[in-house]
Amino acid sequence: MIYAGELLNKCTVEGVAKTIAILSKYPEQDIEKLIHRYKQLIADIKKYEPTDCRLVGVDFGFIAVSHNEFPDVPHIVLTYMDQVEKNNYDLNGITDFSWYWGQTFDIPVHEKSIEKYGVDAVLGGILYHITYYDMLEEEIKPIREKLEKKTDFSATNQINFYRNLNHEICVYQKSL
Repeated sequence: MIYAGELLNKCTVEGVAKTIAILSKYPEQDIEKLIHRYKQLIADIKKYEPTDCRLVGVDFGFIAVSHNEFPDVPHIVLTYMDQVEKNNYDLNGITDFSWYWGQTFDIPVHEKSIEKYGVDAVLGGILYHITYYDMLEEEIKPIREKLEKKTDFSATNQINFYRNLNHEICVYQKSL
């Protein structure tokens, strides 16, 4: 069994950033900014202390499933692992959970997902969810800029910045 946090030592930042760029429809000409941002974030996450919330005997984890809009980049789902095998990766038969920052890196990843899509795509899908909350770059930009103005972004711990960004996006989505 491999945990999401272990993928941080097996990924390439460029591959992760390219996955996120596809999912968020990030402007191609600005990809270097995205690579720089995720290089910092991944370095910070690697320093992050484990939460000790790995639950022994619990049968849930991340899986990667195909997505109609992005055929080469998977959609990451947190679900019961036994449903994966029974439904042969059919998303219609899989229960999708919400997940939060504190849990993310202590959750196992289905090994077939890594074999099929690769470490960069799977980790990119996970990081996309917790840093964009499934919104596009153009939708998140005003929220990010507002938060950057409220904090000293260069000195802010990236993990805390993205936790706050995720929270601001959730507040924004609830207001719609």
